[in-house]
Amino acid sequence: MNVVITGGLGVLGLECARAFLQTGAQVVLADIKENIDLLQPLFLEHEPRLKFIQCDVKRHDDCSRLVHLSESFFKGAIQVYLVNAGTPFAGEFLTATQEQIQNVLDVNVLGSIYCAQTAIPSLLQNPKSHLIFTCSLQSTMARANRSIYTTSKHAIAGLVKSLSLEFARKGLRVNGIAPAAIETPFLFSAFEATQMTKEEGLKIAAESLPLGRIPTAQEFAQTALFLTSTGASSITGQLISLDAGASAGVFPRQAL
Repeated sequence: MNVVITGGLGVLGLECARAFLQTGAQVVLADIKENIDLLQPLFLEHEPRLKFIQCDVKRHDDCSRLVHLSESFFKGAIQVYLVNAGTPFAGEFLTATQEQIQNVLDVNVLGSIYCAQTAIPSLLQNPKSHLIFTCSLQSTMARANRSIYTTSKHAIAGLVKSLSLEFARKGLRVNGIAPAAIETPFLFSAFEATQMTKEEGLKIAAESLPLGRIPTAQEFAQTALFLTSTGASSITGQLISLDAGASAGVFPRQAL
C-alpha cells in the first residue's frame, strides 16, 4: 500500500505512519517543518519504505510537487492519502486578527482542498483508493472561543461529503476522522489560550467527556487503518467520531 500523510511530523501523523509501516506499507510523510530528527526511530526500522518531503499545504504547487515526488518514490500511484495538516486557533471571535483568521482558513480549508485536488488524479489510478481527512469534534459541533477553528473544520466535513459523492463511482472512498481532544500540541495551545496548565487542562478535558478519558493517537491511527480495510468497504462520506461520547448528547460538563 502506498500512503501519503500530511502534517507528518505531528503526533497524529507519526502515529499513523507507524501503524501503516507495520502493515508493510510504503509511506511518505510531508510537513512544513524540516525537523526530521523526529523520524529517526522510524527510519531506523523502516527506512527503505519511508520518505520525508517538505510541503506547505497552503501552496497548490507544493501539494502538486508532493504528489509527483511520492509517485516517484512509490514507483506507482498513491493508494491512501491522509490529509492531516492543520492549525489550531482558540480565542475570542471579536479579537481574532485578520492574520490569524487568514492562517486558519489557508491551512485548514485551502490546504485540504489543495491536497485533495492534487492527489485525486493519482488516487483514481487505483480501483480502490482512500482519501481520509483529519476532522474534529468541531466539525459537527461548536464551542465558544473556537469560532474560527470550528468554521474551518465544518468546511472540511462538507468537503468529505461532497467528494465522496463526486468520486464514489470511480472507486475512491472519502472519509473523515473526527476526534475530540487528543494529547497533542494542538490541545496544549488551547490550554495556554485559557491560562490553564497542561495538567489542569487534561484533567478537565477527560472529565468533560462521557467515557471520562480522552481518545489517543493510537486509536486515531487504528481508525485510519480500519477505513482502508475491506471491512470498511461500504463506508464513504462519513465522519468517524473518536469523541468518547461527546457528540451523543448533553452531558453534565461541556465537551472540548
